[in-house]
Amino acid sequence: MLFKKVGRDIKETQAEEFINSTSDKETNDNTTKEKIIRIVFKIPKEVRKNIRKMIKGTVYLKKYYPMILKNDLTYFSDEDIINIYMTAKLQNISMRDYVRIKLKLTKPQEVQFVTYPAERDLVIEQIELDKIDKDIITQKARNLNTPVTHYGCIKMTAYCELTPALLFSQLELELLREEAKKNNLSLKEYLSKKINEEL
Repeated sequence: MLFKKVGRDIKETQAEEFINSTSDKETNDNTTKEKIIRIVFKIPKEVRKNIRKMIKGTVYLKKYYPMILKNDLTYFSDEDIINIYMTAKLQNISMRDYVRIKLKLTKPQEVQFVTYPAERDLVIEQIELDKIDKDIITQKARNLNTPVTHYGCIKMTAYCELTPALLFSQLELELLREEAKKNNLSLKEYLSKKINEEL
């Protein structure tokens, strides 16, 4: 299984009540007299654990989250990520396997089926950030017609599964670059084209 089920504790219940009231919140800090802006999103527990491992010893997790949310992945746009996630979920396969099948790097019969976590089993995360980053993130979600909570879940999952080093071997990456060059496309454009082609 891709994800493991986790129980809901009191903190998650409280966080969910917070989400039901607002997806982002601004509060005044009486000490600094500056606005502290918070947003909340949902994330699979296994994904959170994997990201923690990836950045171990470098930066605090909640400081790293905004960087993931506001920046594009190396080779995939947010629009592509949404399409990959939704289709892979319908097929009960990982995002990584879906991309590799579309690029003919893996055969469908070679992949294992996975279970995506139910909405109630996602962990609630709340992060503090500045207004500029908050506006960037909320605009990204708005452009995709999806709530920030859902955008965060998909973006974090994609960050783990579509990292180039985990997605492609060096040889595969070189061959893909050559194919992109033949088509007069950047690698990102070429991957988007292949991902959105009908099988």
